Amino acid sequence: MERNENAIEVRNVTKSFKVYLDKGAQLKERLLFRKRNRYEERQVLKGISFDVKKGEAIGLIGHNGCGKSTLLRILGTLSTPDSGELVIDGTDVLKLGEKALAEFRNRRLGFVFQFHHLLPEFTALENVMIPAFIAGRSRKDAEKDALALLEDMGLGGRLTHKPSELSGGEQQRVAIARALI
Repeated sequence: MERNENAIEVRNVTKSFKVYLDKGAQLKERLLFRKRNRYEERQVLKGISFDVKKGEAIGLIGHNGCGKSTLLRILGTLSTPDSGELVIDGTDVLKLGEKALAEFRNRRLGFVFQFHHLLPEFTALENVMIPAFIAGRSRKDAEKDALALLEDMGLGGRLTHKPSELSGGEQQRVAIARALI
């Protein structure tokens, strides 16, 4: 299979975290354990490999603590694996520098967080326009695209409402539009 057929390629991704020993100890003792590096490595992702084809939708399910959020943070380039390869649309994102990675993330990835993270002082329209501004787009172009996305989401009548004036479902749709712009 050629690389250009896949939107995402994940190869042998691993990720571990330090877990400090004796969590039942008092705070002072726990701080001493950390100071003395008394911890164990807890491997959360153990050689994960898969492809996602362009246009394919996938779901990620599993028990609490099995590494779903860790994998999503890595796929979103918000965290780096201990080892492995991550190619998104033909770009090996783990080889990008900090600035190039931030630009890649802004132009190529959209995030819809569980708790929306809409900025409370801005309207629905402004919240959607923000990523376009960060990408250097003009106000006219950003507003045109944001309006179209919000209309498509059934929020044409809620453009000037701030997040506190929107229902949870409306906030989620604003977050989706923001991710898509």
